[in-house]
Amino acid sequence: MSGVARFVAVVVLAVSGISACGSEPPPPPTTPAAAPVCPDGSRCAGAVVAPCPAGHYCAGGQPPVTCSAGTYCPEGSAAPAACPAGHFCGAGAKEPSPCVARYFCPEKSERPTLCPAGSLCSKAQLSAPEECPRGSFCPGGSSAAQECVEGNYCPAGASAPVPCAPGTYCPVGAAEALPCPAGNFCPDGLKPRDCPCCPERSAQALDCPKKKR
Repeated sequence: MSGVARFVAVVVLAVSGISACGSEPPPPPTTPAAAPVCPDGSRCAGAVVAPCPAGHYCAGGQPPVTCSAGTYCPEGSAAPAACPAGHFCGAGAKEPSPCVARYFCPEKSERPTLCPAGSLCSKAQLSAPEECPRGSFCPGGSSAAQECVEGNYCPAGASAPVPCAPGTYCPVGAAEALPCPAGNFCPDGLKPRDCPCCPERSAQALDCPKKKR
């Protein structure tokens, strides 16, 4: 083959994609397949996808994160949920726990709060304490009001009975001290005692003035 003929043959082979040595050119580089996206609320290990475990939340393909106190996470959570009023949620809670009587739980409670003195927590799942009613008193942690005892009075919100002052009296369940009526005296806040010549609010007996002859 002449030199011109050999040159023409090389050109033809180049144009047709076949090298002069008779082998095909290497294939173009391929782009690697994108890694699968792990959906929120799931945990992924390779191609295995499972729900995020209860007490945790999973987002952005990251490992499970324990729910903080004041929130809860059921299975498959993508974000923690706020603990509802009337319930409490410790760290890692799977579901809210109801408050019991003697305690109250506002929203996002981490633990139950003992009913304060002067208040009443008579039922479960309270979000706020109730005021102790008039004529009763409520020590701390009360689930029932106690009737005010004789010789004392109990205004609304009382944490303990208040003694009646001399010159007044207080029957059982009194919300306020009552003035000792005229014709009686009241030395100790209990029942009025006869005293014909005593004015109203007398704390001690008075002798009646002697009649002039």
